[in-house]
Amino acid sequence: MNKQNKYLVNAVANQLHHHEKTMILKKITRFNQDIASFQFQPVDKSDLAFFNPGQYVRIYVRNEQICASRDYALSSTPLQAINEKQYTITIKRVPNGKVSNYMLDKATEGEIFGVSSPVGGFYYSKIRDHYQVVGIAGGSGITPFYSIAQALNDGTLDFKLILFYGVNTLSEAVFAKELLAMQSDKFKLVLVLGKETHPDYESGFVSRKLVDKYIKDNYSLFVCGSNGLYNFIFKEFKDIPLKDRKMEPNPIAIRTVKEPKVFKIKLHLQNELFNINANNEETILVAIEKAGIKAPSRCKSGSCGFCRAQLVSGNVYLCADKRRKADQSINVIHTCCAYPESDLELIINQNI
Repeated sequence: MNKQNKYLVNAVANQLHHHEKTMILKKITRFNQDIASFQFQPVDKSDLAFFNPGQYVRIYVRNEQICASRDYALSSTPLQAINEKQYTITIKRVPNGKVSNYMLDKATEGEIFGVSSPVGGFYYSKIRDHYQVVGIAGGSGITPFYSIAQALNDGTLDFKLILFYGVNTLSEAVFAKELLAMQSDKFKLVLVLGKETHPDYESGFVSRKLVDKYIKDNYSLFVCGSNGLYNFIFKEFKDIPLKDRKMEPNPIAIRTVKEPKVFKIKLHLQNELFNINANNEETILVAIEKAGIKAPSRCKSGSCGFCRAQLVSGNVYLCADKRRKADQSINVIHTCCAYPESDLELIINQNI
């Protein structure tokens, strides 16, 4: 490869698989006061990356009212990214959720946001997964499955999916009408209502007994929903090999403490020094974002290690410790799941 082509390839790769692209909020579709879809398009009208249905993007919100970022699964499809140059996410309100409340109450069409390229491992792979897949979605966990179902419908994906969608009431079942209309020989929807009955749908909750009623063949299991759902499904399907189970982790929750305190953090980030405040009810990463500082992060569940930082001094509480042993030995922490318990000094050297 000659030098010119080498740099051309790099330029194309950086454009499609960007860390952050400036995008405009083109359309808001509201389902109710607590759930809405948001469609984004590049300000410069550039191409968007093809992605695997089920992946997510990070939304960066920076204005006078808020400086924060959150991850949301794409509810649009790869073909829409290519043909229409748009990503769509669907957000459900989280009590005290900084970004979800801003998006649902204050975001307006025409507003500018930062949007990452799609990432994540919650997607179908014909090399890894069985041709038959069982999906279990709880509440807003339906979003990645909606993207997957559309991709099955338009021919982007080729496998069989039976999706169990658990909600309290039929009125809470976002995308139910669209999903029911997409049913085919490759896709079947089973609605499960927890607090009401309906002659056409199942009642109760998604259990192993209910799944066995519909399918007993070998299958891969995909689950997206609350932590309570994950814990229940792990027990119900404990005989299914780990390689055949795919769980989409939730971000780390807000910590509850007996005595709220505010600490000082001395942060060394790419040869710059920042002095910020951090309270012990929120993660260090949240404190960094609140200070308007752009720091590396990705999964916000302690898994990817993208937010690694070296703890020079001070004490932290780790609500989830998924660090490599090598990182533990040199006092490296994941800021997305570390809470300050004293004044801290941190070093972050990674490129953003």
